[in-house]
Amino acid sequence: DLQDPGIDWESAILQENTTGAVVVPEIECPLEEQALTELQRVVDPLSYSPSHGYDLYIQFLNTIAQ
Repeated sequence: DLQDPGIDWESAILQENTTGAVVVPEIECPLEEQALTELQRVVDPLSYSPSHGYDLYIQFLNTIAQ
């Protein structure tokens, strides 16, 4: 009999009315129009990345730091 010490299975209640949807609030882009245009010109988020996006993130940081 395996037990997970972090879960009290007796008091765990499943919610019946779950939709499975995640609500993400909309926010305004904090970049000025010129900076956003430059970022979109320089960084292609769909380009190949041998480092699983790390290089794109560094490129993004370098672009907005200018």
